[in-house]
Amino acid sequence: MIRRWVLSLHKTVRKYFGEAVVVTQELDDIVSSPIIKDTIINNADCKILLDQRKYINKFDSVQSLLGLTDKEKGQILVYQSG
Repeated sequence: MIRRWVLSLHKTVRKYFGEAVVVTQELDDIVSSPIIKDTIINNADCKILLDQRKYINKFDSVQSLLGLTDKEKGQILVYQSG
């Protein structure tokens, strides 16, 4: 049910030349739900990842999901805020 709502929201917003924004501080919020993951990832033109060092031990699934190269993965994991 939520998948259909999120998909409908994205399509409606794009129809009016808008952009839906999904923000989370916990990557698991998106990755842990296949339905949400597929809907959000497939409809997001832009993905911004900041400091992801706390996910270093399980970042392979994110790398695969986003199609990141090993170089891009390394750059994300060494990013430091401040």
